Amino acid sequence: MTSQPLPKNTPEIKFYAKDDPYGWMSNFYRAEIFIKGEWYATSEHYYQSSKAVYPDDREWIRAAPTPHKAFKATRALKPEEIWPYWDEVKLDIMREAIWAKFTQHPNLRKMLMETGEAILIENSPVDSFWGCGKDGKGENWLGKLLMELRHDFCFIPQYCEAVQ
Repeated sequence: MTSQPLPKNTPEIKFYAKDDPYGWMSNFYRAEIFIKGEWYATSEHYYQSSKAVYPDDREWIRAAPTPHKAFKATRALKPEEIWPYWDEVKLDIMREAIWAKFTQHPNLRKMLMETGEAILIENSPVDSFWGCGKDGKGENWLGKLLMELRHDFCFIPQYCEAVQ
């Protein structure tokens, strides 16, 4: 990500709940993805299942009936049941998840590209790593990764041309 300041009039798009106007950017939005030989109901299912060390745990999380249940399942894992290097790889896992989501769903990719230069903000009141957090000063990593992906698509003709 570039650290150059954006113009003051750069629009912001906030998203959080999957049913909101920009909810399709949420990892909880139902957009099935195929990655590493498996189907996942949402990018959240893939991300959360990737945390688990044991195949049975990964499979239960992958097949969870809702993204919220996949999320909650990882909260029940003991520390030794989560990959010890998870913090070092979680951004890359999320990149894989959103890459799959937006390359496998052209309609979502088109909508992402149509956000133009807007600053994308996961308006989470509880998550200050992936979102902006309660005080609005969180790290907003999901928003940053979506903007990074949008930027990268501009250098891949088959993806950028979709909105031209």
